[in-house]
Amino acid sequence: MSLATSIGSINIRNPLILASGVMGTSHSTLQRIYNGGVGAVVTKSIGLRS
Repeated sequence: MSLATSIGSINIRNPLILASGVMGTSHSTLQRIYNGGVGAVVTKSIGLRS
C-alpha cells in the first residue's frame, strides 16, 4: 500500500514529516532520519556553511 502524497507540486513518499527541532540539527542527522523512512524533514535554516 502506497502512502505517497503531494503538497502543492511537491511529491513525498508518505505524510510523515519531521518537524524542525533537536533531531534536525545537522545534515547527517537529517539524512539518517530521511533514510529511516520519513516523507520529508523541516529544517530550522539553511546556509552555505555549517
